[in-house]
Amino acid sequence: MSKEYVCMGCGKKITGGAVSKALGGRWHQECFKCATCDKPIKGSFLTKDGKAYHKDCYNSNYGLKCEVCNDFIVGHILKYNGKAYHYTCLKCAKCGVYFTDGEAISVKGGEFVHNACKAISRGGVTKGNNNKVKENAEKLKQEPEFQGELGEFERECMNQHNLKRPLHSAGPLTWSEECAEHARKWVQHLVEIDTLAHDNESGMGENCGYFQSSNVSSKSDSEWAINVSNMWYGEIEKYDFDKSGYQSQTGHFTQMIWKSTTKMGCAIAKKGTKVYIVANYYPPGNFMSRYAENVSKH
Repeated sequence: MSKEYVCMGCGKKITGGAVSKALGGRWHQECFKCATCDKPIKGSFLTKDGKAYHKDCYNSNYGLKCEVCNDFIVGHILKYNGKAYHYTCLKCAKCGVYFTDGEAISVKGGEFVHNACKAISRGGVTKGNNNKVKENAEKLKQEPEFQGELGEFERECMNQHNLKRPLHSAGPLTWSEECAEHARKWVQHLVEIDTLAHDNESGMGENCGYFQSSNVSSKSDSEWAINVSNMWYGEIEKYDFDKSGYQSQTGHFTQMIWKSTTKMGCAIAKKGTKVYIVANYYPPGNFMSRYAENVSKH
């Protein structure tokens, strides 16, 4: 060795042999021991209060188990109401996307929410620039009947909506190019920011979806349309029809079958292993006082 070091374990000079570098100093490998079992540490270890531990020894003394997966948590720990979680074991209560490790989140009504989703109101249409909302509403009211051809994703997504709506006494939706154009712009925005978030100035109802898969390119657009429609509609399992009104984590489902909604437009965008989907609706659904007349069990 070109420089002499003193072992932090035994206090003697290190003149050769295997050396461990840890806790701000050098150690004879046989001197670098776990503070609990007093056995040499080889490989990875955890530290607390300036002491090193084997992973199992650390967990037996200080480890916290995730309430979701029941595994010990290494790295960032999310603590709430006396319980601990891996960030990556939790989904946002608004958009259904898993959190990334250590990201900033909010807790609303005992539920974990992305900061970007926190601003979404329970009324379906979020508060934003009122002039923009009114401007979009006027365009939608005056929009002529669509006469063009739909793409594969657009056609199948609307078809899936119109297969499910009659199950709840809701009429079929017609295609809105105004809704679709907004969905196309917004889904590209989501790709750019690489985050699932809702627009708060459209004046439309909105469902957003996100998938991450290693076989994105092997699935057709119609398959992604079926997948996202089934995901949104699947929230029916959480909706209690005996308690008419807003219910957490069911907003995608209720917007799909909202009776007074008559138009929709949608768009899909892909980036690597990620798929983003946006559907916009008019008139928008999920108004607090109108569930009884718009959401039916049959």
